[in-house]
Amino acid sequence: AHGIAAGHKNICATGDPDQSIYAWRGADIGNILEFEEDYPDATVIRLEENYRSTRQILSAASRLISFNTQRKDKALWTRREGGADVRVVRCDDEHAEAALLVRRLVEYTSTGGDLDDVAVFYRVNALSRVVEEALIGGGIPYRIARGVEFYNRKEIKDVLAYLRLLVNPDDDLSCARIVNTPARGIGAKTVSKLSALASERGISLLAACGLGREAGLSAAAAGKVKAFGELIAAMQSSLHRPVREIVEDVVRLSGLESLRNGDEDARQAYANIGELISTAEQFDERTDDTSLGDYLHIISLVSDADHYDGDTKGAVTLMTLHAAKGLEFPVVFIIGCEEGLLPFRRESSPGASENFAEMEEERRLAFVGMTRAKNELTLSCARRRMIHGRTRSQGASRFIDEIGSDGVTILDVTTPQRAFARRSGFLAEDTAYSDVQERALIEAQADAIEAPPEYEHLKVGCVIMHPTYGRGRVVRLRRRWPDTRAEIVFDEMGPKTIVLARTSVELLDEYSN
Repeated sequence: AHGIAAGHKNICATGDPDQSIYAWRGADIGNILEFEEDYPDATVIRLEENYRSTRQILSAASRLISFNTQRKDKALWTRREGGADVRVVRCDDEHAEAALLVRRLVEYTSTGGDLDDVAVFYRVNALSRVVEEALIGGGIPYRIARGVEFYNRKEIKDVLAYLRLLVNPDDDLSCARIVNTPARGIGAKTVSKLSALASERGISLLAACGLGREAGLSAAAAGKVKAFGELIAAMQSSLHRPVREIVEDVVRLSGLESLRNGDEDARQAYANIGELISTAEQFDERTDDTSLGDYLHIISLVSDADHYDGDTKGAVTLMTLHAAKGLEFPVVFIIGCEEGLLPFRRESSPGASENFAEMEEERRLAFVGMTRAKNELTLSCARRRMIHGRTRSQGASRFIDEIGSDGVTILDVTTPQRAFARRSGFLAEDTAYSDVQERALIEAQADAIEAPPEYEHLKVGCVIMHPTYGRGRVVRLRRRWPDTRAEIVFDEMGPKTIVLARTSVELLDEYSN
């Protein structure tokens, strides 16, 4: 800049330090903050009138960003009148959060609202998975802006390719995808020679990995593909285990776990893999009959679902907070407003979110998301959330406290602990209880817990609808609540055993004689 303006000393720069959110790409907020020091004669014009958002949204966002010190003070204001309060909603878990979103969208469209006007933001793109599945289940079309759907993300397709190859060693497409993923020094020419040998002998690409020298490979290349074949064989040796354990081993043994120590994009990819591990854990919880093949079949059904409905007006936009900069929507939801997610805490560096500069950038990121909203803004957080296959107690984001209470309505829709215990067979996690106290209380109440009302008339012969497996008939019920297990023969998936307290089945009006 000094060189550009050296002669005429006439230079104009625009920028907003409150929206500097790309430090991980090399952006330096000091370029804006130090401009007046570099050009002491510069005239500063503060653009404080906002033409987009309501007063309530601007006030909450302004209070939030005022906690930052690396900024230029300004007072945002608007001529707009009226407007709804910013809503802060606390839910039981990520599924309740997604269900609340779907209910609001149904209400919004039923009163003439256009889905094109709605956006859902999240700090970590792994959070889109539960929302996507809830929207699909609710028949609500959506699009991923500046990104791809959960099951189409590269790292997810990579892990699924490993799993498919374990189940079907003849799956040459999956084998070709992962033979050099992550990089093992196995190039395209090597794979081409292996494919030629496989075609010539009528064997699979995986089998050809053990015949590298016969395929014309060098000793070094033959050693690499043989090692890959041995890796897959080692993974195949223990497929009888719970699916979650299989997926975790695939991530660890394949080398994909190294993503956790990479840059921002790599860490987002690792978080996506963690979300896939969560789907495996949920699959294991729903049935005692762990089968990797069944799991892959269910994933295929979900990932192949068409999330666009030609009869529905518009589509909800899903995106990360980073992708939201520069955009605007009449209705905005920011999900996952919890410590560790927003502000984000890196798995590889537990104290990273306490870093001064990084915390201020996280706050700017939340500010950017909030100020995308024109008319309606909802911030949601969950009391507990499954992350990397483990359900964790979650604390609300400090940013929720920082937006204050003026023009803000707080809705706590979490289930009271005792009611939740009676409904689900375990207590909702709460920081008031340690894990030991929680387990002791659950055990003490176990004999007094009754089955919830929705299962009052469930008996052998009933026909039910399961959210994942579809329609089925109950052939056996065993154990007392909350450990009640139902053996069900499903029309599409065959016999399964499910723990009723860990899922939700709908009782249909049909019985056997």
